[in-house]
Amino acid sequence: MHLLQKIRCIPVTEEILVAELCVVCNVITCHLIQGICPVDQSQMLLLPSIQKCWNLTKKEGNDLCATADMEIKRKNLIHSLMENLMSSAFSGPLGSILLEACLRWATVLLLNKNPERASKILSIVESQSRTAYQEEPVSGLLLPLEVCLLGGEACSPDASVVEEVHLLSALCLFPVESERCQGHLQKLTTQAWLPYTKLMEAHFEYKAERYMEAIIILSATSAFPFKMTKRLTALHCDLFGKCLSQLNKPHSAVQKFREALDADFSYLLPLYNIATQYRQLGLMEAELEALNLLVTAIENREMKPESSESIFFQHVVNKDIGLTQALFYLAQACEIHHKYDIAAEKYIHLISLINNNTFEKMRGCEMLNIPSISDIYRSTIVSLLKAKKYHQCEVLCERVLSCQPTSVLDLSSILSQHSQEPAHSQETSTQARACMGSFAFGNRSFQETSMEECKVSCSQGKRKRLASSEEKSDPRNEGQMEMVFVHLYKAEAQVCLNKIEEAIESLDIVLETLRNTCSSSESSSQESKRQRLSSDGAANPGTCSPGSVSFWREVGHQASHVYLCLGIRLGRQNKLTDALHFLRMSLQMEKENLTTLYNCVVVLWRLDRQKEAAVMWCKGRQLDIQGDSFQMAGVIKRKKAAIKRDTQGNDTPLEVKATVADQETLRLDVQCLEFLFHWRHGR
Repeated sequence: MHLLQKIRCIPVTEEILVAELCVVCNVITCHLIQGICPVDQSQMLLLPSIQKCWNLTKKEGNDLCATADMEIKRKNLIHSLMENLMSSAFSGPLGSILLEACLRWATVLLLNKNPERASKILSIVESQSRTAYQEEPVSGLLLPLEVCLLGGEACSPDASVVEEVHLLSALCLFPVESERCQGHLQKLTTQAWLPYTKLMEAHFEYKAERYMEAIIILSATSAFPFKMTKRLTALHCDLFGKCLSQLNKPHSAVQKFREALDADFSYLLPLYNIATQYRQLGLMEAELEALNLLVTAIENREMKPESSESIFFQHVVNKDIGLTQALFYLAQACEIHHKYDIAAEKYIHLISLINNNTFEKMRGCEMLNIPSISDIYRSTIVSLLKAKKYHQCEVLCERVLSCQPTSVLDLSSILSQHSQEPAHSQETSTQARACMGSFAFGNRSFQETSMEECKVSCSQGKRKRLASSEEKSDPRNEGQMEMVFVHLYKAEAQVCLNKIEEAIESLDIVLETLRNTCSSSESSSQESKRQRLSSDGAANPGTCSPGSVSFWREVGHQASHVYLCLGIRLGRQNKLTDALHFLRMSLQMEKENLTTLYNCVVVLWRLDRQKEAAVMWCKGRQLDIQGDSFQMAGVIKRKKAAIKRDTQGNDTPLEVKATVADQETLRLDVQCLEFLFHWRHGR
């Protein structure tokens, strides 16, 4: 910069302009190599020199000066001046250095995510590159552009400015315009660049689902007379493995992914790909081991700024997998394989990581998305339930419903906080009513959520006010639907903890919210009326929009499950009347649920309402009880023949059960049919 200031103090001549532009190009190249080269800063460096070139042209009577004077008031000044200068057909060193300046300006635009403008600049210089550069080359005075485009290993004395134009054009067009991009790639012959260009060509074949063609391109790189860098080797092996995976060759794919890790273990996306192959092969333990190793490796690796990589690696190569993504996939895999304890622990670690809001740890591959934060909370709660960690589940639900931040690192933290706040659960129902329509997690995927939004919705736990009353009444609204499910999960945990009254209170909040939601579509007079459940658990759902069908189905399924758990718990405590009430509510929501029907019949039988129980069971099982005695006796005989003999026979007393085996349903078939048979003959 000091040299540039001195040169700009010298009176302008063509030779001085060449020297000045050489210094400007080298300064910009240094900034590009560092990866920090803002457009405004580069424009401030380039503009004085470009204007001097234009003034020199103007003195010589060039008739383009009027156009430039008009464009000087516009934002796109550099582009306009370069276009006019290149069309002036400068020759000699000045023409060559102007072309080099255009290339560096296009590189700045590409680095700053503006490939369209970069392509326009390149289209200007492409036609001039041969004539302008072949006459008076100035490359010996310039830092090589390929250092910032591809990396220091790609420097080659054989590279020409014409090839630089084609390389830069290909990078601008990748991956949107494949045909034009491939046209530029085919014109590149510099040996040191081939590993990069071949990888781009193989990517195009992979995206076009021409996997064998991609493999052929990647296999050709083994014949290169030089050794590729570790990162390039890893990228080639990783893409090779992905092609093999698509060709249904998982074992060969795993081998290629391992070669990628052997080449460069700092690039960990192949390790995730290995885990996906193990899942396809059904190797559960190997999959979990790979994902565990992935999380550990990401936590221990040195984080490098993205700007330290060349433009090729920033623009062409997918970002490496991040810690939040790896944690989510590990937790999800544990949940899928029924390791709910570990899944819950990993989900809570993930929530803590998101709440800590560390940018470096939240980066990740754009091809791997994780769900919204509300779905992560929901998966955590479900995992805690299935792991039978009901206390932790209840505490987490209370934190969500009371809009408190959850920045815990392990399950013991939740337990310790729970023991310090014994009266907290009594306050939650009141707080939760206020939060039902006002707190939101967010309904976008985590990759689409900004850092500031994550901070508001996750870390600080602030409430987001809804824009209108219409949004408050919509169960699909952001946050409100999730709160309904959180109340249901909390109720299930409370049932398992034998907190029957608290569970009923949580369920009442759900019913009240859903009724208010439905009644909001009716007239104002109808909104003030309270709807009450009938004795068999039926409820008038009101008028609901067709778009919310999936919501009602999902809520109905979960609510039916909770009421079933509540009925079974009360039945085991011999509170048969209350048990029957809640079991009927469950059956009303899911009429096809055989377990609920079985338990309803068992409770009725134990209440000495055998006829009602037998009729309900036969109707639900679609057993023919309208035929004559001979036909009914034949059905009973066939049912008995299907029952496997055991020591207890049919004398086992009927009990409520969370799961019902086929033999138990057959025994109840026989018991109900025999009762109706004897009742019919005893009348």
